[in-house]
This record gives sequence, C-alpha cells and structure tokens, in this order.
Amino acid sequence: MKSVTLDASIRSETGKGPARRMRSGGEVPAIIYGGELPLMISVSSRELESVLRRGEGSSLVVELQLKDEGGRSIQTLIKDVQRNPIHSRLVHADFQELMAGRRLQLSVPIHLTGLSIGVKDQAGVQDHVLRVLEIECLPINIPSYLEVDVSALEKGQALHVRDIVPPEGVFIRHAAEAVVVTITGQRIEEKTVAEAEAEAAAAEEAAVVEAADEGAKKEDSAS
Repeated sequence: MKSVTLDASIRSETGKGPARRMRSGGEVPAIIYGGELPLMISVSSRELESVLRRGEGSSLVVELQLKDEGGRSIQTLIKDVQRNPIHSRLVHADFQELMAGRRLQLSVPIHLTGLSIGVKDQAGVQDHVLRVLEIECLPINIPSYLEVDVSALEKGQALHVRDIVPPEGVFIRHAAEAVVVTITGQRIEEKTVAEAEAEAAAAEEAAVVEAADEGAKKEDSAS
C-alpha cells in the first residue's frame, strides 16, 4: 500500500467568496467524507497536483495532516476532483476517510508482465484493453496495482478478468467476462505511396473504360 502525506487546514468558511479567496491564495477547498461528520478542509493546489500527477488513481493512500489540530493525521483516498472547464485548474477535491475494519471499493491499475508467445514467436500484436480494475478490500490490503502475466498467451487468445488471481484479502468487483488483453494478428503495413498511386491510376483507368463502354452502348441503342 503506497501512501503520500499532504498538509491540510480546517476551514470554517463556505460559499463562493471564501472559495475564490482560497484558490487565489494557492489553496483548494476540499472535504473529507467517511467519518462521523464530513470535515471541511483546504489543501495546497500545487501539492495536490503533484499527488495527482503520480497517476496511481484511487489506490494511493493520502495521509492528510491537519495543521490546525496539532498535526493529527487522517488516512484517505482521493475520490473526486473538480476542475475549471476553461483552464483546468483545481476547484474542489473530495477525500474518503479510511476506517479500520471497513472494506471499500476502489480502482487499481493493471500492470502487464512477460512477453507473450503470440508476440515473441507468432508475429502477433498485443492490445492492452482494460487498464484499471475495480476491487474491494480493507485499507490494509490496498494494492498499488495488480500484476498480470501474459507470457503464455498465443496469437488469437485473450485474457479476461476471470483469469486474474488477486492477492489475499482483495476481491475483484469487475465483470468477469471483461477483456484485459488480446493477442491479435499482425498489423497490415501501411501502403507505400507508389502502391497507393498505382491503385488510384488503376481505378481511374477502370472508370474511363466503363464510361466508354456505357457511351458505346448508348450509340448502339440510338442507331
């Protein structure tokens, strides 16, 4: 279970005015759900962006340290972020508090390992279809990602969600029939310029011949 620490401050003001002032000062209004009561906080926009750039989705545990309460920390997951549709700046964030003994649902990335037989020996092409998997587990069992070995896949075969064996304490909540990766036939190479020109010339010649035949038929019928 990977984690990162993020400083947070309790906020008492709500509404558009205080929120605008927070954002202009480099802070993002946010809220923590999951405890007895929702907790309104603010976090650094720059630091939150840095966390989001790690690209680990909802599997990354964010330990929020509340500066206003003597450094008390709350383990959370990022559940949602809202951005301004024009300039994409962060405008709000939702965190979910992790409670010991309470299972939660989240998504984790799928990492492929190995080189498939279909690619190595059969000139096939690997297509990674499903990249994120929905799971359920206790906070202590949150995996950073799930590894899937594709080395046994041959050309024409596919690996499905049902084929994945999760770690102990992790339950997959994705559709069992969903395709994770396929090994397809070799891609058709793009036509060269010469081939394309030759095909175009042949098509044009065929059109001319067809038009001439059509004209001859009309003349015969007229006579």
